[in-house]
Amino acid sequence: MAQLTKESSLRHALQNDDHDHEKTNAPDDDLDDWLDKPFFDPMAFEDNDDSTWQARLANFVKSDYDLFEFVYAGTFLIFMLIVSQELFRMQLYGADYVPFTSNSHTVNALWKSM
Repeated sequence: MAQLTKESSLRHALQNDDHDHEKTNAPDDDLDDWLDKPFFDPMAFEDNDDSTWQARLANFVKSDYDLFEFVYAGTFLIFMLIVSQELFRMQLYGADYVPFTSNSHTVNALWKSM
């Protein structure tokens, strides 16, 4: 009888695992496929195509990726800063909270009470 080596047994296990994987078609596979699909693919647009805003964005990404990455990260950080400020104001003012205002009348009332 031929003795199974470590490599052949591993290959056999991987082949069986792939074979079993194809049989089950678990809901996790559909989720994995959906999550692996790119949200925006700049390579799907032709160069110098300015017909839509997606095409202009794709050209910007392809022409200067470092600048695009900088703008994207900056926009994300500014957005998160605004959200965190509003959450802090919501916690601080409670029922008197009015979104996206300075609440100067409430601030004055807080300082007068101290």
